[in-house]
Amino acid sequence: MRNTYLAVFFVLFTSAVFAQEDGKAENYLLKTPYHNKDPYLRRGVEVEYVYKGMVRSRPHNKRSQMKVFTLELFAGGRAIPLGTGKKIPSIGEYVDKAAKVTMLIKPEYTGANRGEAPAFKAIELMDEAEGKRLLKEKDVRKVAENARTRNPSPNALPFSGAWGVRLPLPSEKNGSKNVTDFDVAAFAKQVSELKTATHVILGVTHPATGMYFTGPHPELEKILQTRTHLKGNKYPNRGSFPKRDLLGEVIDAVRATGKKTLVYFACGGFSHGKKEGLKDAWFKHIESQRMNHYEAVGKLILTHYAQRYGTKIDGWWFDGAGALGQAGRIEWRKIVLDANPKAIMTFNRMAGPPFRASSLCDITGGHPTPRSAKKFWDDVNLPLITAIEESPWMTSNGEPVKDPERGVLGHVFIGLQDRWCSGKCEFPPEQAIEWTTRVVSAGGMYTWSVPCTSSGMADDQFKLLLNIDKAVAAMQKK
Repeated sequence: MRNTYLAVFFVLFTSAVFAQEDGKAENYLLKTPYHNKDPYLRRGVEVEYVYKGMVRSRPHNKRSQMKVFTLELFAGGRAIPLGTGKKIPSIGEYVDKAAKVTMLIKPEYTGANRGEAPAFKAIELMDEAEGKRLLKEKDVRKVAENARTRNPSPNALPFSGAWGVRLPLPSEKNGSKNVTDFDVAAFAKQVSELKTATHVILGVTHPATGMYFTGPHPELEKILQTRTHLKGNKYPNRGSFPKRDLLGEVIDAVRATGKKTLVYFACGGFSHGKKEGLKDAWFKHIESQRMNHYEAVGKLILTHYAQRYGTKIDGWWFDGAGALGQAGRIEWRKIVLDANPKAIMTFNRMAGPPFRASSLCDITGGHPTPRSAKKFWDDVNLPLITAIEESPWMTSNGEPVKDPERGVLGHVFIGLQDRWCSGKCEFPPEQAIEWTTRVVSAGGMYTWSVPCTSSGMADDQFKLLLNIDKAVAAMQKK
């Protein structure tokens, strides 16, 4: 659940296809937004890239005499930082005008216009009429994107007034022994004791790490040979994909208790981590298939697990989904619903109140204010609770609506410890009980994240969950 500065800096949701000529790439706006599938934008190969947008300026945060300039893209997404007037002396004359900006980038991902060392090269005015047309198209598209993709009967309805737990299943990141030793029966017994809990979120991937998984993928392992890249003295037989189908075993065990199973999926795939050999193998393979990075994660990884477990997976929580762009989220949603038409999903992009979601979400991500800024139990996160009390159904911008068919279900997703997946149980017990019962009684959805041990949920967190369960049971009897 971490976003690097560079990811924020250059994840641009472009509505473009690209033409490549003499080492230059230029994007042209099309009616279908956010496509980014240029096979010539290859990882590590520097190109000149041309962006189109409106030049904007603002005062420098610390130096009032200095201005900072950005390019507000017609294609949508985050504005591109251009620098200060000191670095680009004549840029002031372009403010609030349509312009084309050329930058040198070296893509981090195949098919993605984001770079490790972006550099401003040139700027020129666009035709005024073309600029006005592109600006109008952007405004129309923004309205359309904020309109929720509705289901005739919202898939999230069964999760209204529900609570559950999230357990990050072990992957081979810390050795294959973690996977082989996990006691599925002991965990299922814990789950069965939480009588009022309705769902469990399990990890398809390691938390915030998209290159380690909890279920097998024989086809991709054969191609990538991940064990040759990830093994080391400490973990001599470590790979991305375990030989044991731990995820499948746990899904079956949880469903046998009568509870729904959702899954967590970190979107980054093999672009993350420091294993350059594995990255090289991944990008070489997807380039041979003429796929961009996130297209390949969807087609080669997400599709495999969605089809492997089918209707046994009731929902997906996608982490780091901002980089997908709207077209990517549309494609991934189709992959999920092809495997299970009744599944719910959320593409998490924001942290902290107010609630925000994309138009393709069935529930909100529910991510609290980042723990690096505030503890999970800090009152800064209280608006997550009160918003659901105002209405459990809301727009993608967190505004209350009465009709479930016109909104997303408010979902709170918080850890019982200071970290997401490790640490002591520090959430004040009375507050944990109060927040859960308030959300459940209001018709929202609540999920508590707890650490994983070799036999399931950590003891102290599980004891608090038992007390939450008793409180919800008492509330439901009234």
